[in-house]
Amino acid sequence: ETHKTARALLNKYPDMENLAKGLEGLQYLAGQKGFEKPADDAPQSVKDAFSAKMRELIGVPAKAEDYGITKPDKMPEGMTWDEESAKGFAELALKNNMSKEQVKAAIEFQTQLVSKQMEAYAVQQAKQLDEARATLRQTYGSDLNKAIAKAQGAAEWLGRGQKNEDGSFNID
Repeated sequence: ETHKTARALLNKYPDMENLAKGLEGLQYLAGQKGFEKPADDAPQSVKDAFSAKMRELIGVPAKAEDYGITKPDKMPEGMTWDEESAKGFAELALKNNMSKEQVKAAIEFQTQLVSKQMEAYAVQQAKQLDEARATLRQTYGSDLNKAIAKAQGAAEWLGRGQKNEDGSFNID
């Protein structure tokens, strides 16, 4: 009866090698000051236990699927949802011990960033189109409509031309 606790502890280990590893881990933990990261030379079992506790404390799910990543309600116009990329990000997040809250914040940030980039791209494209129109007007002046008609004819000849409903072609 007096050694009941010791017997219970010893029965956890199937052989002397595992008992020695367990005692090594206990000795290491006994020398630590509270909950801190194990040293590089700490037994692997101690490192694994520390890692598991940290994941639990910060809320890292057990599997990548447990992040519950779904298509955001507000997708930037022109942006499409890629399920494979979402799965890949969830796996990356799990590997890097990200909490669900961190993953949610990262997705929201990325969605906002892409939205801003797409808006900037649309502004850039509109500016380039305006510049191209101005260059054509400057180059052809009053002959612009004739040049457009020739270009339209060439495009039609190649089978690619498209006319407006009234048969004209307009760059505005």
